[in-house]
Amino acid sequence: MAETSDRPATDAVDDVLAGDRVGGPVPGAAADPLVSEPADPGRPRRRRRTMSGKFVAGLVILGLFVLMAAIGPLVAPYDPSNLGPDVLAPPSWQHWLGTTGTGQDVLSQLLVGARQTLIIGVLAGLIATAISTIIGVTGGSSAASPTTCCPCCPTCSWWSPRCRCSSC
Repeated sequence: MAETSDRPATDAVDDVLAGDRVGGPVPGAAADPLVSEPADPGRPRRRRRTMSGKFVAGLVILGLFVLMAAIGPLVAPYDPSNLGPDVLAPPSWQHWLGTTGTGQDVLSQLLVGARQTLIIGVLAGLIATAISTIIGVTGGSSAASPTTCCPCCPTCSWWSPRCRCSSC
């Protein structure tokens, strides 16, 4: 005979949805595919993280740019510094992105210039990281507040090139 409960059926459904199995697992029911039991009962269960579409698109674009920087000078159709007779030619089968005012192929310049652009971008990021790390460690380890350089008002900061308050 089935057990009867003085709670309404909706409360039991709410308990199941909240994760509280009323009366244990249902015999013969399939396990929930979204909830997996940990392999080791002592280890906490981790959820599988998926990458977002924007993240994947960014990785693909960055990968193409790095590939272009790596093999660009090898596959450039023309020497990017050579002057040619085709001045300001529109895109064609001969010059895919056209030519400049001095007749240089734009695609060749793009492929060869990608390496320098990538190197400069990485170096700028590393320099900015080093400077901000030094400032953060110095500021975090010193006992003085940032306003001790300019004690006239609390809005002045030590990294500011000049005091922006009206009292100075």
